[in-house]
Amino acid sequence: MALGNYLATGTYSIVDSLTYSKQTGFLRFVLRVFPDANKIDELASKNYDLGNYTTYRGILGTLTAPPESPQSDFYVIGVGATGEWEGRDKLLARYVGGEWQIWGNSPGEVFYDIVNENYCTLNLSTLEKTVVYPLNDVRLWNAWFTPALMFSETSNPFKQAYLFLKSQPGFESVTDL
Repeated sequence: MALGNYLATGTYSIVDSLTYSKQTGFLRFVLRVFPDANKIDELASKNYDLGNYTTYRGILGTLTAPPESPQSDFYVIGVGATGEWEGRDKLLARYVGGEWQIWGNSPGEVFYDIVNENYCTLNLSTLEKTVVYPLNDVRLWNAWFTPALMFSETSNPFKQAYLFLKSQPGFESVTDL
């Protein structure tokens, strides 16, 4: 199994040196890129270290007032907040045990955007989201690399690594070889 046209037209890419541990939830592999299928002169390589080490805080959206039926994940408090959130603009709110807990956030902190099903950082001045691609979240691990997925009748660790890569940015024009 190989990928064609990654980084440039005509290239030939393979997953190599794959290590997987279902006990610790860890996967490491190298993507090697060659000018052609002869695999003589390597053009580039990239190491991937993935794992289920972290669960990023999930955010449900930006609101200026507490919702009537809150969920237990986090909400970003928008500018001009009212009600119980008044004066707490640009912080995070979470409904636990019948009351709101207010949390801070850090510059560069990664969140899981539940509505859009992606990862993002928040600009603390504008509350604008920037999509990011962390490789160590439990959600990502469970979507691609559980033992049931890695060792099913129709898959194996190398195939799952290829399928994962094809879902990532920069792999939109890649073809299967």
